Amino acid sequence: MTPALIERTIITNRGEPVMAGPILTDKTHVDGRFVTPHGTAVLETVSPSAMERTAGVVSAGGTDVPGAAAAAKRAFPSFARTTPAERREYLNSLREAMLKRAGELAEVIVREHGAPIKAARARAELAANSFKLTGDASEDFSLTERAGGAPVFLEPAGVVGLVTPWNAGSSSVRMKPASAPWAGCAAVIKPGEFSPLQTMAVTEGLAGAGPPPGVVNVVTGPGPAAGEALSTSPDADMTSFTGSAGVGRQIYRNEAETVRKTTLELSGKSPDVILPDADLDKALPRAVRDCFGNNGRTRAAGSRLPAPGSRLPAPGPRSPGPPVPRSLQDKVATPVKKIIEGIKAGYPREPETRIGPSSARPSSRGRGGAWTSASTRRTF
Repeated sequence: MTPALIERTIITNRGEPVMAGPILTDKTHVDGRFVTPHGTAVLETVSPSAMERTAGVVSAGGTDVPGAAAAAKRAFPSFARTTPAERREYLNSLREAMLKRAGELAEVIVREHGAPIKAARARAELAANSFKLTGDASEDFSLTERAGGAPVFLEPAGVVGLVTPWNAGSSSVRMKPASAPWAGCAAVIKPGEFSPLQTMAVTEGLAGAGPPPGVVNVVTGPGPAAGEALSTSPDADMTSFTGSAGVGRQIYRNEAETVRKTTLELSGKSPDVILPDADLDKALPRAVRDCFGNNGRTRAAGSRLPAPGSRLPAPGPRSPGPPVPRSLQDKVATPVKKIIEGIKAGYPREPETRIGPSSARPSSRGRGGAWTSASTRRTF
C-alpha cells in the first residue's frame, strides 16, 4: 500500500489548498514494496516561505542499500530481456501515473524549495512528460551498430546506482526512472536528502504505475552513508552522479576499485556568451531567464555573461583592460539591469512571482546528485 503523502490541507486567504503541518514519512521503496528503513535519524526540511519545519523523512542508510541492490540484481535478468517496445509501454504507464500526481508534485515543490507556482507546475508536467520523451526518442535509437565489418550490440549495463541532487529533486528522480529502464537496467535511486517530499511524490507515482518488482528501488539517506554504500555495492554495475567535485572524486576512487562504469557530472556554472553578431533584444532576456531559473539553484544557470569588449561597460578604477567608449556602456549592462529589475520576487503562490524564497541551506555535508542518460555497454 502506498503511504499517504498529504496528511491534511488548509485553505489560504488566497483561496488555494496547500499542505499543512509537518509531514513524516518512514518508508522507502524496495522490491516493489514500501518498507520501513533500518535507520532512526530523521532528515528534516524547512519551508523557505514560512521558515518552519515542513517535512521529516526517516533516514535509511548503508544497511538498507544492500537489500535494494540485491532486489535490483534479481530483477535485472528478466527485465533486460524485454523488448524496446515493452519498455516504451512501461514508460507510458509511468507518464500516466505521474500526470495524476502533477498537482501534488507542484505543491511539494513550492513548499519544499520555494519555487514560484507557475514554475512548479511546469516542472511537475515535465516530470511526467519526460517518460514520453524518452520513449519517443528510443523509437529511432538502434541497439545494433557496426565497427568495420563487425556487429556491435548495445546491451543493458546492469544494476545502476543513481544519486540525485538536493536542488532538483523531482527533475532528477523522474529522469532516472525514464532513462535507466528504457535501456533495460534495474536501478537503485539515492535521492537528495533535502527534497524528501518531492522524492516521495515521484516514488509514489512510480509505484502506482506497477513496475516489475525490483526494477526501480528508492533508498533515502545522507550521502556519506547511503551514497557511499551504493557506490561501493558489489551488486551495482554502474554509478551515475552529479554534484560536487569533492564527492565526485570520492565516487571515482570507489569505482576504480572494481573498474566499473561511472558517469560524473560535477558542479559548476557555465556562462552565457554574447557573440559579436548577437541580437541583444533576444539574447539578453534569455540569458537573464537562464540565470534565475529554479531560483538560480541549477547547474544550467548562466551566472556569468561574457560579451565582446565593445559591448561591455568601461572598466572601473580597479578593472584591468583598455577603456571602452562610454557610448557603448548601455548595450549590455544597463539592459540586463533593467530586465532584472522587472522580475518579481515574492510569495511563491502569486502567479506573477518569478523568484520565490530560497530554500534553507542544507545543514549536512556531502550534498550531491546525479543526472543519468541511457546506460548501455558495448559487447562484440
